[in-house]
Amino acid sequence: ESTNANGLGNITINGGNITITTKDDGIHADQDVIINGGAINVLTSYEGIEGNRIYFNGGNSTIYSTDDAINANSKGAYSAYIEINDGYIDATVPNGDTDTIDSNGTIKITGGVVFLKNGQNNGQSMTGGTFDCDGNITVSSGTVIAIGCVGEKLSNAYTNTQTTLQAGSYTIKDSNNNEIATFTLTQSYRGFMFYDKSFNGNTTYTLYKDNTKVLTFSK
Repeated sequence: ESTNANGLGNITINGGNITITTKDDGIHADQDVIINGGAINVLTSYEGIEGNRIYFNGGNSTIYSTDDAINANSKGAYSAYIEINDGYIDATVPNGDTDTIDSNGTIKITGGVVFLKNGQNNGQSMTGGTFDCDGNITVSSGTVIAIGCVGEKLSNAYTNTQTTLQAGSYTIKDSNNNEIATFTLTQSYRGFMFYDKSFNGNTTYTLYKDNTKVLTFSK
């Protein structure tokens, strides 16, 4: 990363295994962070991945932070922007004024699997959540699983801010018993938001904890 006054620093990750433990930013660039592949594990951080623009094109990124797990700021030369095209993202933040994904500009999701957890105790908050975006959020494909305080709702997702999910293993299936998504929680959270590329307006989905039905919804 460049730290000169022009802020020209970019970080591109194409592969490898990266494990990070820090009290500051796990990965930080003055301009662009581009993740094309590899296994990234940010075990502890203040902000997990931060840049002016952040692109996920592949790889497996697991992030834990005490503030924002993924943060696009307005300090660079461009409008703040987060784009997720592919890959697997598992991002977690605890209770507090925390955002799992935060953009001072826009967020665009066109693919991949995005698994977000936010430890705030209420199902929805104006001060943070799984999504916090000053501009527009667009989701056109992929899978988004947002657990805990949802923050800003995705217009084309199923959202339930009242349900509480306990620690355990979960599966989402459609009406034909096809497995759509799975996830595991290590603590309880209040709030659930889900989007999948299979949504067509008239399909019923069921969320199971182990083999027990938790809720059913149509999308």
